[in-house]
Amino acid sequence: MKKIQFVIVSLLISNIFLIDSCFASDIATFESFFKESISIGWIFAGISALAIGAAVYFTGGLASPFLTGPVAWVGSMIGGAMGLSGAAATNAGLALLGGGAVTAGGLGMAGGAALLAATFEFGTGVIAEYGITKVMTEYTYSMQKEESMGLPNFPPFCNDSGPDFMEDVVSILKDYKVEELPSSPNNIKVLEKAYSILKMPNPSFEDEEFVRFYSARSLILFMMSDFKEAYRCADLAIRQKVDTTLTVPKYIASICGYVTDNIEKDTSISYFIDSIADEPDNPFIPLMYSMYISRLGVFNKLTYEILNDISYINAIVKNDEYRKAVYYILQEAYFSRIKVCQMTITVCYDNKDNDNFDRGILKKKADNALSEYQKLILGARMFISRSFTEIDTDNKEKKEHLSFIRVLNSYENDIDRLKKLCSEIEMPIN
Repeated sequence: MKKIQFVIVSLLISNIFLIDSCFASDIATFESFFKESISIGWIFAGISALAIGAAVYFTGGLASPFLTGPVAWVGSMIGGAMGLSGAAATNAGLALLGGGAVTAGGLGMAGGAALLAATFEFGTGVIAEYGITKVMTEYTYSMQKEESMGLPNFPPFCNDSGPDFMEDVVSILKDYKVEELPSSPNNIKVLEKAYSILKMPNPSFEDEEFVRFYSARSLILFMMSDFKEAYRCADLAIRQKVDTTLTVPKYIASICGYVTDNIEKDTSISYFIDSIADEPDNPFIPLMYSMYISRLGVFNKLTYEILNDISYINAIVKNDEYRKAVYYILQEAYFSRIKVCQMTITVCYDNKDNDNFDRGILKKKADNALSEYQKLILGARMFISRSFTEIDTDNKEKKEHLSFIRVLNSYENDIDRLKKLCSEIEMPIN
């Protein structure tokens, strides 16, 4: 295991993670928190968290994944864009995708693997993990927060610049185990201990220290999935009138503000795009896309409109490797959302005669899913056609690209059948 980890670190150092220091003077950027003279520590932490996270996602934490076909191919393509190869590429890429469990709005870790597999192997059946309870359950904030704890996350930051007590915070974070989920007892204890130092009455800081302090608080809270408080801290940092790049608080606010209904969709998208475009050499960019999509998915906030709005990657992601990784992340998100809508309609139809459920509610859910399904297909087709010409591809990738188009055509050809199912879910008779 140590040998594998060393190889991964070496590959990363020789590839995209050797970012320059153009943002070193900023106080609220990802580089300012996670880079300390090109620290091997945070590079290792980041990729280890992703690689281990993949195993958790696609096996429910039981064993290492054994994946073949399009699922493994997509993962390896993203990993390849990160400068990795072989199993390391597949694991890292699949962890970045993170879409199986999340875009379904609560399928769970084991269900995520089945969903991702089903996404690229067209079929009308419903996977076992996606039943009527998943369609009908109204998720509470606490349930969504708990599920978010199992998703890919940032490693702990390692730069202790700022107020003196930041040294103590970083020292505590060194006990964080990236090979475990953020929700593990050890990691929860570490995060809570680090936050206890930052959780002080509003301190009297200078403007820049104020921004640094609340950005740090928002990062820790985000890792703890405390979205309400994370947004409050990020918003305080953003509102402070300081001439500095605010990629960290804007990114956290883009997720936490929207899922807690503190900001509107358009503000969320604007913050997200700013957090990418204002720090274009940030190697976390693919992970940031994955986390944005995943958290919004858990909170049932991920729609075709949001995917369409963030899909113009060529305009904001300048690095070729990052852009390629983001392309596959977004592609998977479109396909997974399409599959979820298809399954929702099928589940509602299968339960139309179930006396335990209101047919009117089933009809409404099915109709909404059908509308979203059609819009997602249109958005996916436009995105794939537009974006695939903007990334460098070899012959194998072009061949796989055509296979994705064929799968998309299969979903489009299924619209008439799904319309028929929706029409046969009778409205209740008054």
